[in-house]
Amino acid sequence: LTVLDELKSTPGFNLLGTGGQLENFEEFSVFHGDFVIQFLEKVLVQKAFLTADGVSLKHGYTTHNRNEFHLFESIRKISEQLIFVVESKNFEKNSILRLAEMDSINTIITDEGIPEEYTNYYLENGKKLYIASDNDDKLFSL
Repeated sequence: LTVLDELKSTPGFNLLGTGGQLENFEEFSVFHGDFVIQFLEKVLVQKAFLTADGVSLKHGYTTHNRNEFHLFESIRKISEQLIFVVESKNFEKNSILRLAEMDSINTIITDEGIPEEYTNYYLENGKKLYIASDNDDKLFSL
């Protein structure tokens, strides 16, 4: 919501709101619920940026939050491209609900702490991996 507040005065920026129940987390807020799901059934998204609580080679991308899980299922149906933004600390972790298999996501953004076996997996399987650097706030791709 802070980003939207900043963008609202940008020329050409147009916001379409989903409605729904606002749930506040420590680092972000998200709308979820039936209103959001009904809204999403009527739109097309070119690129959807999502996150996961856990990523493992065996279990894929996972979450513990049932509301996020239902929202993800709706977004998956309407999105041309799914991009996962996952902090490196969430690799080698699992949660209870599977969002996606490892091979179903083609673009991943993370930070420099990503375990080497995941870097190797993404590169060997033709995935786009972008790593945010702590130096100069740059993003680079492998």
